[in-house]
Amino acid sequence: MTTTASEWTILALSDETRARAHLGDHPWPIRRAALDDTLHPRVQLLRLLEEADRLCAEHSDGGKDLAHDIPRLAWITAVDALDDHHWEGAVHACDIGLRYSPRNISLWSHLALARHGQRDTESAVAAFTQAILECSRVGFFAPMLWILGARAFDDAGLAGTALGLLEDVARFVPPDEAFWELLADVRVRAASQGS
Repeated sequence: MTTTASEWTILALSDETRARAHLGDHPWPIRRAALDDTLHPRVQLLRLLEEADRLCAEHSDGGKDLAHDIPRLAWITAVDALDDHHWEGAVHACDIGLRYSPRNISLWSHLALARHGQRDTESAVAAFTQAILECSRVGFFAPMLWILGARAFDDAGLAGTALGLLEDVARFVPPDEAFWELLADVRVRAASQGS
């Protein structure tokens, strides 16, 4: 069901909220019916994100500024949700953001972390794979992403892939006992799997 213009109102975000989510200085449309849920007790970023997505989906003239800010809002919403171990909220936020920015490394990375938090190993591996592919596409190397991805691949029984990621990182990592223990453990599992 498409909403009419009279069902929407304009929300001016506080400077604090805009700064926290790195959002532009423009008004945010929100359905009147969702206003209380979105503002109680403070601006609920996931609800704001859903409202922005709904407006853009229903009204193609929803504004380029709004569509441009959705991936950033999705990212900070996912960060907040992950901090609270609200895996479903993080997944939902990333899914929305990726519709607007399908090559967004941060959104793919946070989606992978949320899926891993849900213990959905297959989906976590798929999201880590996409995040790493996007990094490679733009020539970006993120050691922490490689390490977290290696853990997910190892959890999925893909020790050979995990080992490859960890060996990429090993060239750049200063002495860190936990990293070297992980690398040694994965080498053993990779050898036993014949990888």
